[in-house]
Amino acid sequence: MRPITQIVEDVMAQAKDYGAEQSTVNMMYYGIFKPIINRHDKEGVSEYTPSIVEDFRAEYEDRLSKHDVSQSHMATVRRALQYLTSCADSGRVDFSRAKKPLKIIASDYHMSLVDECMGSVCSGDGHSDSINIFMRHFFCFIESMYPDCDIITDEMIRAFILDASVKYPKSIGYVMQSVRILTDYLRSKNLLTGSMDFSVFSPKAPPTIMQEFYTEDEVDALLSATGDDPIGKRNKAMILLGYGNGLRAGDVVNLTRKDIDWKSGEIHVVQGKTDIPLKLTLNSTTMNAIADYILNGRPECEYDNVFLTVARPYRPLVASGLSTMMTTLSKKVGVAIIPGRSFHGLRRSYAINLAEAGTELDLISQMLGHQTFECDRQYLTFNREQTFFCAMDFSMVPITTGAYYVATQGGEKK
Repeated sequence: MRPITQIVEDVMAQAKDYGAEQSTVNMMYYGIFKPIINRHDKEGVSEYTPSIVEDFRAEYEDRLSKHDVSQSHMATVRRALQYLTSCADSGRVDFSRAKKPLKIIASDYHMSLVDECMGSVCSGDGHSDSINIFMRHFFCFIESMYPDCDIITDEMIRAFILDASVKYPKSIGYVMQSVRILTDYLRSKNLLTGSMDFSVFSPKAPPTIMQEFYTEDEVDALLSATGDDPIGKRNKAMILLGYGNGLRAGDVVNLTRKDIDWKSGEIHVVQGKTDIPLKLTLNSTTMNAIADYILNGRPECEYDNVFLTVARPYRPLVASGLSTMMTTLSKKVGVAIIPGRSFHGLRRSYAINLAEAGTELDLISQMLGHQTFECDRQYLTFNREQTFFCAMDFSMVPITTGAYYVATQGGEKK
């Protein structure tokens, strides 16, 4: 077996050739491969040892079950370990995504119909997997409820839609899309009787997802838990950038010292998600926290990124680490750990605070660096005062004429 360091070097070189960003390669090395190399050194072995890699994987799976790491970070770890093990086995990195085995399997005949329909009708719009799943659900339902049928009827399709609406209420859009595509295909093959046009059916609009955010008291509690050591100074500054300026985790870790204009009190960043330049004003609390970290906590190294690791070799942080930081601090002070909130919840808090202060929507959108108003929806659903206003009666509206006035005040119709 080859040395672990050589295998890691091969993985990183092949990842670069494959087109991986340098930041991604660095994250895999420092966050995953370097700890594995250290474990080999600790065990006194230099050659690649599968048991050490599997112990590393098992440890991360355990941390995932305890919510110490996010699902997205765990997915990154699994992919990196796949790259490592495939390179160790064959010398070449397997960059393919593993396909999960099918759980919904109809008869061979009906599965062949699904494959033919998907191949001839679907255009690969990004939802093909979901459409495929509900086509298979459809035929499994038919086989279960109508085992002796040779021809599909409108009544069977309506029965499936009713059944699916109860079992999969959150996926009814995919159900109807699958039905429309499949019925058109079956009709073209003379396998469907009936004239009902299922394209006229459309599900009701899905409910607005109420995204979680951090309250002011929760943010104060998190800040109180950061401490005054270098890690605490760094974490405090990052939390304030998220809460006070709405920066994404990726933009925080990519922030460099030259992005800060100390004279004007502004930061100038190019958003990693949209590539749109953004200029934001720092309040005095955030500026002082950043300055305190740079002067009294930040180690000197070759990188210009503001926020660095505290252990050698010093290097920029990775975005997923900020969500882990929020989980650790939340456990420390008893702030609820809510799935999906993570560091991004600070960005939602920032937008909600602006909305509750009466800031106009177009200005909030600009301050968040969004390209369209549609992107603002998830950030503004918690404006309770404005929501409650929509449900108010007419008691505060000066109505002195008309049918409502006559019916409620006993006045004369004018």
